[in-house]
Amino acid sequence: MSFSDPSLPPTLQSTLHQFIASDALPSEPTHPFSNAEKPWSTLNDIFAATSRISESLNAYLSFTLENTKLTSLLRQHTAASHSLNLAEQNVRETVQALRKEIGVRYSADVPMDQVDVVDWCVSQLEECGKKAGMEAFKEAEDNGKITLILGGKVLVVDIELAVDRSDEERPKLTVTTLKTSYASPVSGATTEGSASMNCFLMDCIREFIEEAHKPLGEQDTKKAGKLIREFFAHMQYLMKLDGMATQEGDSGLRWFNNIDGLALTAEGRAKSEAQTIARTLSVSKAPLDIYLLKSQPLPLPYLSSPSLHFLIFLSPLAYLDLLRKPTTKSTTPSHLPNFDIPMEVLRAGISSRPPPRGVTTVTLRVQDVSKPRSDMDDTMMSDFMGPLDMDMEFEHDYPQVPTTTVLSAPTKPVWVLDFTSDGSPNGIAMGQSRMREVETIIHPFGHGGVSSHLGIIDSTTIASPSWVDLALNPDSPVTPERYTSVYVSPSTAHPRLNLRLTSPPEPGFFLQRVQVKSIKETWRVLEIVKRQCWLNEILRGHSWTPETSCSSSSKEPMVSSDEDQAREADLQAVLTGSYQPTQIPVNVYFPSESASNSESLFEPAAANSPCIKMTIPERPPISGLVEISVRMDLAKRKGVSVDVSGALSADLNMDVLEEVCRRGGTLSLPGRIWNGTRQS
Repeated sequence: MSFSDPSLPPTLQSTLHQFIASDALPSEPTHPFSNAEKPWSTLNDIFAATSRISESLNAYLSFTLENTKLTSLLRQHTAASHSLNLAEQNVRETVQALRKEIGVRYSADVPMDQVDVVDWCVSQLEECGKKAGMEAFKEAEDNGKITLILGGKVLVVDIELAVDRSDEERPKLTVTTLKTSYASPVSGATTEGSASMNCFLMDCIREFIEEAHKPLGEQDTKKAGKLIREFFAHMQYLMKLDGMATQEGDSGLRWFNNIDGLALTAEGRAKSEAQTIARTLSVSKAPLDIYLLKSQPLPLPYLSSPSLHFLIFLSPLAYLDLLRKPTTKSTTPSHLPNFDIPMEVLRAGISSRPPPRGVTTVTLRVQDVSKPRSDMDDTMMSDFMGPLDMDMEFEHDYPQVPTTTVLSAPTKPVWVLDFTSDGSPNGIAMGQSRMREVETIIHPFGHGGVSSHLGIIDSTTIASPSWVDLALNPDSPVTPERYTSVYVSPSTAHPRLNLRLTSPPEPGFFLQRVQVKSIKETWRVLEIVKRQCWLNEILRGHSWTPETSCSSSSKEPMVSSDEDQAREADLQAVLTGSYQPTQIPVNVYFPSESASNSESLFEPAAANSPCIKMTIPERPPISGLVEISVRMDLAKRKGVSVDVSGALSADLNMDVLEEVCRRGGTLSLPGRIWNGTRQS
């Protein structure tokens, strides 16, 4: 939208105002692992505009204005032009604010008359196919059956629906079968589609139809609208694959077969690793939380979209919630790993969008980007392997679009790990050092990596929130130096813990998507993300409050005579060694990681395991500090190691402390250790 004549050349004011707009650049830092596509072209425009403005200003310096009338007219023109530019900017910001409301999803227009619901559901499915670019063929109802065929150039979806009209006032529609097939664009041969994808699409349609058929008092039209929009998004993504498959002829079917082949290999690897962990722990079924700590992320094909999903991490609370869900006696398929949480319970519990709190997933999908990664470092990968070095097939390169196909295209389809596809708008809060580890994997020799783009990830970044700020308060503009929290023992076994968390100086960024080309790159990136998630979920298990200057410098309250006598008694108890404190101060911090570890190309990234440290005072009458270190340690049976420095008189069982950490009690360890210290 512009009030100026488009045929006129741009002026200094119009050039500047197009970059002053609030939507010209994102408010958060931009980096190659974010979802932002626009800033790259916008920054190039800014550089070009800067050069033009400099040339124009130099030209004005050499121009002498002697005609006062002309000068006055130029000033009037400038004022009028400034008003127009301001009006244009105001209109643009108003439109931007109104467009934010587009994200509001309204309910589906489900007919109130139950007789019309059957035809409405069929028409919605047909419309989804047409909007996605497919041809729709609907056969007339015959003996209570309706066949709907949605076809692209390669992909064909055959849906068979059944209509029960035994109750004329409330006819019922059900989906009986759904089959996908792939038609070769060259030979014309037809190949059966994925059985897993058939079940996934069939479940999507069944859930939509069931919601639309509910009685008016129970019907959720917003949910029905959400379900049909999700089905449309699935069809749209499959048609993207259809377009790429069409360009490659008979070999294009690899775009559809890749997910199933990759999932089968990854599930076989997961099964072997789960068996190894079960033998180590002497249990029949591997605990899922320990598996996720010690092994690769769990592959979950077709979890919430026709793509391959990975379960990266479960917080202790999320794991416990899934473990307590009711289960039915069913046999785990032979090709799937056997966990203490059945696979059907797991998939049902985490397939919502966004997923439950404490569940971290990622989606491997094809996405169009304007700046694909360089191929220069593809053959120069680092030698990091997964935590369990299994003798299984580990190499699998994802299909790539031929270079000749996309030479003139503004965007290129690439495989990305999308950390926002599950409905989480921000992605994963990551520290600077771990972002550099991801960069080292994707760009081992620094070609086009994070550090080379505008210097945005620099230790000298000013006023940049730390990764703790992003993990605890992602929407807060304030970046406090410390956070406070209180932990009270449920059994009052020890005084309350006053936790004081020091925010690290390390800047934080949101990891949103990463371009990958093979399963090996995928494992390596997700291993780094898992370490960060381990730290994030430890902190998110407590309620933290930013420590402000007002709270830290509050005045000491007036002390009454009774309180003064109580303090005298406390002083005597301290002197005699019988004092029992009502609270224990706990300092929580993260040890700084050396820059050499994160920047070295030849040091295994696995050596940089996450660690959290806590310090508490020794129990009276002993003076000094007790330091507690909790580290993610893949060599341990439960994936966590605990080290205590000090507390010489404490009777500590490290296996118990490690189990406490596994159950989400990492920050409660100071109380247990204090309670286990013998008082002399």
